[in-house]
Amino acid sequence: MLVTSFPQQNISYSIPEALKRKLITVEVKGYNDKEDTVYRASYYGDCINMKIKNISASTVNLNELPGRFLMPDDTGQQRMMIAEPIFVSLKPGQELKRKVNAFCTESHDAAPNQETSFSFGNMATGNLLSMCKFISEKKYYGSEAQNAVWCMSNGNNPDYISSYDDTAIANSLRKFACSLLNVPFKKNITPDAGYTPSPLLRYVDGTIEYTIQRPHNITLKVYNQDGQLVKELVNNVQQDAGEYKYVYHLTVPLNDPNHPHQWITVKYWMDGKLLHEQKHVLTD
Repeated sequence: MLVTSFPQQNISYSIPEALKRKLITVEVKGYNDKEDTVYRASYYGDCINMKIKNISASTVNLNELPGRFLMPDDTGQQRMMIAEPIFVSLKPGQELKRKVNAFCTESHDAAPNQETSFSFGNMATGNLLSMCKFISEKKYYGSEAQNAVWCMSNGNNPDYISSYDDTAIANSLRKFACSLLNVPFKKNITPDAGYTPSPLLRYVDGTIEYTIQRPHNITLKVYNQDGQLVKELVNNVQQDAGEYKYVYHLTVPLNDPNHPHQWITVKYWMDGKLLHEQKHVLTD
């Protein structure tokens, strides 16, 4: 008798499928902005904390593709969408904690916070899924990509996909969005071109001007009320004598219960010595 055996293939599961089979436990929470010295938004980028544990007796391979919705336990908060592939292999009893890049798909709901819990929903479809795949492929996880997602999920104008810091990324995203929506592509649009702000976001614009009489090493940074860095304008750069002017733009959520009062502090260093700091209270 001839017996032929084949090696057992590694089977990969999506996270919802592995949960249904009771192979894993998962905890998905919003971003705790107290964890870092640098401020990050709670509604885009690596803003999701995920904890996965293998509770089975065998190794579990997980393969979650971009486009999966994360549903908040509070329906007044934003539904998120995973924007990067998750490939995980867990041995029995092994637990993994990691941050996940995701984007908000409901621009007018409240931003999630560290108290927000999420469950796994369906996959996105149509133009929203196409945009998510494009973002994942290009690894665009900044505010420009968030605006591109809102063009698909909330019907925002592609002109909103803009940037003061990286027009190349903004142009790439806007061009792809226009191709999906079959509308004309406009190049090099500034963030204030016809922009209608979300009622749950605060848009801060500021200008800093100073004069130095001779060459000095200059550092100029902007911090929030928690002492977190939100904007680095100059970092220990030697500047010649002359007049200097910097324009900065910030976007911060209005609906974070941990920050009922918001302000920014501009700090100015010369040759490593803090010479000046100015507090600006943010009001509606």
